[in-house]
Amino acid sequence: MSFLADLEASGLAHGWFVAMPLGELDKSCCPQAQTTVIDFDHTKTKLGRVPTPKSCDALKILASQQRLDFIEMKSWHEFMRRNPPAAIPAQISKFDLKRKITDSLGVLQDLVMRVESNALPAYLETDKYYIVLIDINLQQNPLQHLAISLEFLSQTATPMPQQIVQALSKELDAMPDLVAKLHPPLLKNCLDIDAYYATLAGGRVS
Repeated sequence: MSFLADLEASGLAHGWFVAMPLGELDKSCCPQAQTTVIDFDHTKTKLGRVPTPKSCDALKILASQQRLDFIEMKSWHEFMRRNPPAAIPAQISKFDLKRKITDSLGVLQDLVMRVESNALPAYLETDKYYIVLIDINLQQNPLQHLAISLEFLSQTATPMPQQIVQALSKELDAMPDLVAKLHPPLLKNCLDIDAYYATLAGGRVS
């Protein structure tokens, strides 16, 4: 078994990991999503670190791709109903997205050290992705990377979703390289997340 397969099996067997559909996570903004993930808030709580870190919502282990995805979900529907566009920057700042991924990397590293201390080099060399998942319909153009064309933005349904996507992308694009093997953040939406992971898994939602 690979390092990631061993980590997943050991984490599930010892209760560090709890697997469930993405849509069933507490306060999930993507209730229809069926992709299986690890409830990373559970993992954080189980480790009992003090002070309590600000972890991402979910962890996706893709052992066959030798890849770890840290998934942070952010709902915008209620915000758009209650707030003007001018409030977007403050809301994004409140999300503290850099702290979420920084703390999450530390939480998983702590767990790796507990499960198998000599596996730390393998963890550090594993490809890692930070997925920010939102409930704004990006239509048929899920963002693979942070570059957003003016043509795409002109097709977005309303000005406020446009501004949210622009502001989130700017925030993520400015995020510094935190650790080796952490790829640039990806912005995804609820409607396409299952298809995204199905493609990575060869056509299967898992």
